[in-house]
Amino acid sequence: MAASPPRDVGLIVVGNSGVGKTFLVNIIIGEERFEHRYDPSAVTKETEFVQKQVTFKNGEMVAAAIFNIPGLIENDQEAIERNKTEIQKAFVLRPTSVIVYVASTAGGRIRDEDVVAFKALNEAYQLKKESLCVVVNQLKKKRPPNYEGETTLRLEKLFGIAPLRVAFINEMEEDDAQGRTDAFSSLVRVIESCVPAQHEKHHDILLQVDEIKMAKQEAKARQEEFDKIKVDMQAEIAAKQKEVEALKNAPAKIVEVHHHHHESGGGGCAIM
Repeated sequence: MAASPPRDVGLIVVGNSGVGKTFLVNIIIGEERFEHRYDPSAVTKETEFVQKQVTFKNGEMVAAAIFNIPGLIENDQEAIERNKTEIQKAFVLRPTSVIVYVASTAGGRIRDEDVVAFKALNEAYQLKKESLCVVVNQLKKKRPPNYEGETTLRLEKLFGIAPLRVAFINEMEEDDAQGRTDAFSSLVRVIESCVPAQHEKHHDILLQVDEIKMAKQEAKARQEEFDKIKVDMQAEIAAKQKEVEALKNAPAKIVEVHHHHHESGGGGCAIM
């Protein structure tokens, strides 16, 4: 019997502006397809994608549309509404997807605004545990021995989803070839451990600019609660660290690139 053709799924990379989503997408696809730069304003304004072949943990070969999407939280409501629309385009085009949520840290702790954005996205799309992974990006190379285990547990408490697959990516310069190679391996391991699942919008992303400050305060309070109890969670943290190390050291499958969409300017396909 002839093999069935790869089914189309998405790899939807989401998160706030400034967490390095586009940089990571370029690492995944192995080329500078999407524009990124250090900029106080959001660089990505439209949803774009490029097509690749990806092998997932369950052995399925899929043709995956890998999305580069604007961040969610902005300083004005008009920009937030635009970003909601752009995010929805990816879920409409590829409802069966793996979701990669990218967060960053402040002083080693997950930023409150990244907790707020995830909560808004998760409530709208009810993200499936089996198809979700989290990337903690732009980390200092030197960090405490059990940092990954503690941060994974923190994310599970804050996001209300367990277990979570988490990749930890060090900060790096643009020309850091080894850093890119290490990041690619870490990203591939967590993505391959996910199974694409169907996602539907249950309601609009509920995020109002005048409510973000209060939501961040609530996230901060929840983080402080975790800080108080983590002293009694050392055994759990150590066990979670072992799980993170096991995933980190697992042999990574090679992602075979197979592009279907090209533009004369070198970018991905924008979705109108």
